[in-house]
Amino acid sequence: MNQSVSFTLPAFKPELKLILELLSEDHASTASAASLEEWSNTDIDWALFLEYVRHHRLQPWLYVKLKNRQAPWIPSSVLQVLQQEYVRNTIRMLQMAGEMSRLCDEFAARSIRVIMLKGPVLGALLYGDMSLRISKDIDMLVSADDLERAEHALLELGYELYREVPRIFNDWKWKTHHLAYVHAHSGIQVELHWKMNQDCGKEPDFEELWSRRRIFADSIAYLSEHDMFLQLVQHGARHGWFRLRWLLDIDRLLRTLTRPDELVRFMRQHQSLHLAGQALLLVTHLFKTPIPDSFRPLLADRRSLRIAHLSIPFISEKMKPDHDANQAFTKQFNSYLFSIMTLRTLLKFVAVRLYPNSWDSQIFKLPRRLSFLYVPLRPFLWLWRRIHAFHLAAKEDKRLDAGTH
Repeated sequence: MNQSVSFTLPAFKPELKLILELLSEDHASTASAASLEEWSNTDIDWALFLEYVRHHRLQPWLYVKLKNRQAPWIPSSVLQVLQQEYVRNTIRMLQMAGEMSRLCDEFAARSIRVIMLKGPVLGALLYGDMSLRISKDIDMLVSADDLERAEHALLELGYELYREVPRIFNDWKWKTHHLAYVHAHSGIQVELHWKMNQDCGKEPDFEELWSRRRIFADSIAYLSEHDMFLQLVQHGARHGWFRLRWLLDIDRLLRTLTRPDELVRFMRQHQSLHLAGQALLLVTHLFKTPIPDSFRPLLADRRSLRIAHLSIPFISEKMKPDHDANQAFTKQFNSYLFSIMTLRTLLKFVAVRLYPNSWDSQIFKLPRRLSFLYVPLRPFLWLWRRIHAFHLAAKEDKRLDAGTH
């Protein structure tokens, strides 16, 4: 049973409310499930409905749910679009699964240990079918000690760095947590991680994760139950849960938890209990997900309630808050990020901004022997980048405004 708390949802658009109703149908009572038919009398903008479904990456999951329903009020054209995207995703996931297996074999041949974080494995484990979850890329975690060898292996296997990263300092290793690569021919993307997440509390080191790993399809290592919950919660929180797919992952994982009491202690140990509370509040109110008894106190945690409320605008808008050009929205998202940080991650955040950045070398080039001068120059280069970014955003706003007239 879910605990009643002071948490209220805003008035979502009907198209998003319908999606939430469909996602919560598994947990709803018979009466609530039957009330879904009442939507036949609601004026739904089906083009907007599809926009929301695509933004939240829910096409295959919702297609399978809708095709098994007798719902003549849903236009056949909508089901046809979802079916086409479901088929495309199935083909894509089969390609990615084959490539994931190949990469694991190639890394093993080079004695490089690798753990899969998401991708096709997550679809198969949580949804029972990898085709029911959309994955943009293959997320691979390696030890920081193996990072250069892993990168060299990807380059040998036909991958190219998605975005060149200057490496004058070693700052890129501790300021970020992954690099992205794209295969030159297949277009498959790989994210090579040496940390699971960034700026979201503590996380186990690679040796701990490796010691607890589970095995999929005889040869593919993936995270333990607790490590997977931690990774999914930290990742979703870091992005403001702007895709409902991430919350659906949490909903599905909660169905399979075997040791929830231990998981609460584990999340506290890794300074992520408030993030767990946020995720639990969101899934229980958005999807009606039943919560294990040991998690109930988290639903009344003040900090969890506050950051759950703060994440709602990112869920309701069709925007990527960490990429969107809307300055007000970006400012709101940055404020949210500060609200989820622990003291430890806040101090690291400040240190990252004070320490010279390899990207500074793209603004003001110095000979390597004078690279120490980037330290006193750091505040000025940071300010220049901020002003430059502001002017670029202002130009983009003017361009968009001109396009609306």
